[in-house]
Amino acid sequence: MNLKTFLISCCFYLLLVFLPLPASYAETPKILTSIRPIHSLVSGLTQGLTEPELLIKGFQSPHDYSLRPSDRRLISQADLIVYSSPVIEGFLPDILKPLNTHKRIIDLSRSPGLDLLPARQLHDHDHHTHDMGHDGHIWLSINNARAIVNHLHRILCEMDPQQQAHYTENRDHLLTRLEGLDNTMHEQLDAVREQPFLMFHDAFQYFEKEFGLNHALFVTTGPEHKIGIQRVRYLKQQIKQQNINCVYYEPPEAPKIIQTIMEDQPLKLHPLDPVGSELIPGSELYFQLMHNIAQQLHNCMSQQHSIQTE
Repeated sequence: MNLKTFLISCCFYLLLVFLPLPASYAETPKILTSIRPIHSLVSGLTQGLTEPELLIKGFQSPHDYSLRPSDRRLISQADLIVYSSPVIEGFLPDILKPLNTHKRIIDLSRSPGLDLLPARQLHDHDHHTHDMGHDGHIWLSINNARAIVNHLHRILCEMDPQQQAHYTENRDHLLTRLEGLDNTMHEQLDAVREQPFLMFHDAFQYFEKEFGLNHALFVTTGPEHKIGIQRVRYLKQQIKQQNINCVYYEPPEAPKIIQTIMEDQPLKLHPLDPVGSELIPGSELYFQLMHNIAQQLHNCMSQQHSIQTE
């Protein structure tokens, strides 16, 4: 090889190294997720490649969250933004709408294969009447978690095709773990599925339906909704009629109205967290969250069942 040919080859090589990569071979997308359970499922899909950012941390409610300057920076830096539903993260759609042209924004309530349940209306005589749109707590169904994982897998493979094999391996691992979790939780909850209980916030409809918990009563449709004296009287009446012993609230502390409802009644009060606010964010959080919910329900209601059968 003469000197001229050698120099031309070197120049060509340097061009290949330093020219920007085409879009289909760009770096792994920067991902922002809204709440802990969604962050966990995305983390499982991207494990070994990248760690998604989490927008809502601590005990802040996604229903009325106020963005900080650091949150706005996360939004501006993200290539892919994933949230559960406009019903849950009501502040996000208007903020994200102008960004649709240059960012990929995913509303998971539109995922193919999702079992979307209607929200339950607050009614003193029949609280299972449905006329309030859909229930946004979609992640509290393992079947929905499977649909979410499959949907996000397709999106990530489109955005980052060079890592498709890695995403697919992670997806298959996640789906296997979700199947195992499903089987374990069905076995754990089968013995108590006929036991009545009271929830503060109607956040667990998907969980109730999936695991056959047919006797749940709730105080209010959402933490931001106040109830009146008629509702309190109705709940006290139902507690006696159904022989309810277990009452669940969302951490960090039980609302005062729960104490009012529990007055002069031998009820057991337990925390039940639908988003894993006290858990460490990451790929394990979803599995810990679902296990914790099942464990808390089982622990109290199994004692109730034992008392009733003695």
